[in-house]
Amino acid sequence: MIVRFSTATRARGELILAAVVVALITVTIASGSFFDRDDLFFAEYFQINPPTPDVLVRSWFGHLMPGYIASVIVFLKLFGLSWPVALTLTALIHTGAFVALVRCLDEVVGAVRLNLFAGLAFSLSLGPIMVRLWWAATLNNMLALALGLAVLGCATRWVTRGRARHLVAALLLYAVALTMSEKNLLFSVHIAAWCVLVVWRGRPIRTRFADVLRTWPLWVGLGILSLIDVVAFLSGPYVAESGSSPSASTSVDFMVHNIFGALVPSLFGVDMVDQTTSLLDPRVVVSCGLVAAFVVWSVVRDRSTASVWIFALLAASANAAVLSRRADLVGVAAGRQLRYLLETSALVWLAIGVVAVAVLTARRGDPAPRRARRRAARRRPIGIVVGAVAVVILGYSAWSWTGGVARAIASSGGHAAREWVGELSSTLPRSSPAPLIDSPLPATFAIPQLHPYDMVAPLLPSLGWDDVRTTNVVEGAWVVGQDGRAGPAVLASPDTQYAGERCTDGTSVVSLPEVRTPGRTFLVLDYSRSTADTVTFQYAGGWTTIDKPAGSGRVAVYLSNAIDGDLTVNPQGGTLCVDALTVADIRPAQQ
Repeated sequence: MIVRFSTATRARGELILAAVVVALITVTIASGSFFDRDDLFFAEYFQINPPTPDVLVRSWFGHLMPGYIASVIVFLKLFGLSWPVALTLTALIHTGAFVALVRCLDEVVGAVRLNLFAGLAFSLSLGPIMVRLWWAATLNNMLALALGLAVLGCATRWVTRGRARHLVAALLLYAVALTMSEKNLLFSVHIAAWCVLVVWRGRPIRTRFADVLRTWPLWVGLGILSLIDVVAFLSGPYVAESGSSPSASTSVDFMVHNIFGALVPSLFGVDMVDQTTSLLDPRVVVSCGLVAAFVVWSVVRDRSTASVWIFALLAASANAAVLSRRADLVGVAAGRQLRYLLETSALVWLAIGVVAVAVLTARRGDPAPRRARRRAARRRPIGIVVGAVAVVILGYSAWSWTGGVARAIASSGGHAAREWVGELSSTLPRSSPAPLIDSPLPATFAIPQLHPYDMVAPLLPSLGWDDVRTTNVVEGAWVVGQDGRAGPAVLASPDTQYAGERCTDGTSVVSLPEVRTPGRTFLVLDYSRSTADTVTFQYAGGWTTIDKPAGSGRVAVYLSNAIDGDLTVNPQGGTLCVDALTVADIRPAQQ
């Protein structure tokens, strides 16, 4: 009964209903999240640096992605950091990816209900769940994947139906997909393998070769678009900024952990990130053993599925090989990050969907009814055992999946950012707030390595604070703490590096030897008899200039990096007396 139900042709409204379910689950999971990491970096970057055409094609973390950058600029321009709008778009993007995957399967095996299960298995797996919590990952990675799946679907319709509109749609969507990320170049390879090994499975090799020649406009179009993107990528700084290539052994190690130590366990709801990296971990061994058993059984049941599994292996290997390019940069263990497995997971679930329909609809005639009854009697106990094992596997997978989702939500930078913004909204006045000493965002949802794009002040306009003034003068200023609470600025944990009086008439600088700071802290200067409006701090490895009032006072500057050595204070040609130099945190006063 279950087999008959799952392999039956579905009603027209079932896909719509399933899409609504995916959208509702997406909203439920992502509603408690907020913008973090890359989202905040871009918000600050384009607040400080107005967008120009060259930012579309500059290297962003070693990637060429003009479509994504354009999407970020337009979103920030129209909506700022509005999470309700981002949440709506997140639901649409993830639902679109689900529908695209199902429609790919429909074109190959028919519009059966089992395709919905395969689509839901991917859409609700841990990798896409984690991506739902992060706007940048949704807008870049998931949208790129949704477009890639749409290209795959249109290409499949072209090779099976031959209608020009499907060819045009495939090429247009592929061009857009390439603008979202150069990684989508791999979809040209996936499309070719999908057609040869899946769509045309079971046909003689000569026939498949003839089919390739018959559909030449698709391959020419994909080739031209891919060549343009490859030339643009190789002629720019993208490769150099991606880090050095790892050794062959490191790449292989990365690929093995990526496929067998992360992808395969994730099919059963197991997240191996931050777990033991041993491939002999029982969860890895059992997961790989179950998949191997399913592969063997399906091939015995229907030999045409062998080419489908070859497609899955080639897709996983190609994606892992490209990802391993950054193995030295991110580490071998990072290959188990499930958000790096979106494309691979989607393609593997496509393969599983095709195989499942093929083996469940396979027919094996038996001319001897008595022999068939005996065989059925022998199979009944085996079926009971297999059914019991399947229940155990499903139960464990559901339990593991639930725990993985809970951990992803609890550790999400988006949830930390939402709590921070909540505190900020309740403590920082919207109208005429006091001058603010700029302070760093918490490392739980910002990227300290990208300083100065990890500070509070440049972020405020995108959050609705348009008239906030910043200052370096401590007296009368407010500051935003690491918990998001705003209040009058006070020094915390002060460490006096110098106390006394050292003066300059402007012809020299004030030298302060043996200054030590731990980094990510404030340098506080007490000064007097100053005629200069600025002062420059110079130290080994850097310098920074800040404004200050003439006369006397106390000013503070945030330094992201550590100092261990001499520090010079340069009043830029004016007079200045340094009365004290203190290293301290600056926090809001207790209220």
